Amino acid sequence: PLLEISIQGAKGILFNISGGKDLTMKDVNDAAEIISKTADGDANIIFGTSIDEALNDQIKITVIATGFEGSDRFPRFSTPTIVRPQNLQEIPSRSNIGSAQGVNDDTTLQSDDDLVEPRQDIEKMSQPLPPQQEMETDLIDDDDPFEIPAFLRQKK
Repeated sequence: PLLEISIQGAKGILFNISGGKDLTMKDVNDAAEIISKTADGDANIIFGTSIDEALNDQIKITVIATGFEGSDRFPRFSTPTIVRPQNLQEIPSRSNIGSAQGVNDDTTLQSDDDLVEPRQDIEKMSQPLPPQQEMETDLIDDDDPFEIPAFLRQKK
């Protein structure tokens, strides 16, 4: 077995019972009763059976269970962690930056557009698109029987 834990309190269970040719409905019913008694009273239980001739006098039960009450042990989402920098430094203001670098205070930009160069591609994109050609409207050949879906052809 992969895990040997209890399915007690599970809200959703999927199980399969495999056995040889001698597998009886009583065997299936007994296993289903044990599983349903262990699960939550409102559990959604789905099961299936299969015959495996290699399992002569054996029964193999595969169980997948979800929705346990104690699922808080494995939270779906971790709580966000707030990280604060250890050394806070004062950020110089805009006027201090200019004077610290030796730039005259008299030097000012006229606008933000002075920093941006126009791109040639934008001018090409702003041109109108050429007119589209009209599409051929008679694409469907009404005389071809395969142009009509099969379920409509059968109604004729």
